[in-house]
Amino acid sequence: MMVSSPLHRKNVKPNLRKINSNDYIHSPSKKANKKIGQRIGINLSSFKPAKIIAFTVVAAFLGFIYLTHVFATEKLLGQVRQLQKEYEQSQQVYDDLRLRYNRMTGPVDIYRKAKELGFINAGPADQILEIH
Repeated sequence: MMVSSPLHRKNVKPNLRKINSNDYIHSPSKKANKKIGQRIGINLSSFKPAKIIAFTVVAAFLGFIYLTHVFATEKLLGQVRQLQKEYEQSQQVYDDLRLRYNRMTGPVDIYRKAKELGFINAGPADQILEIH
């Protein structure tokens, strides 16, 4: 809308945007819906209740599948963590038994058992042998 002062009425440009009074229908009738749909570019008569219900059912089904997948994944994650915990416990038991075995077969125990059986310690291995 152009504003003009009373002194410059001759210099005012005409309004190029013409507004029809028929465009502003405030009643929810088919005629009003058609005009609104034409402005937006959507045919509002294509949205039938059956289509909306079908879309809602499909969306609910997809949501249900997604939630089922999420809960199944959480359950599997709990099982994996339980198995990891059991593995770590068995690994710790294995390490303890391996250390115990190494102590039983270690050099100190072997030397002690050899001495008990009557063997004599030969000392270091880098002795010089003399042959007569």
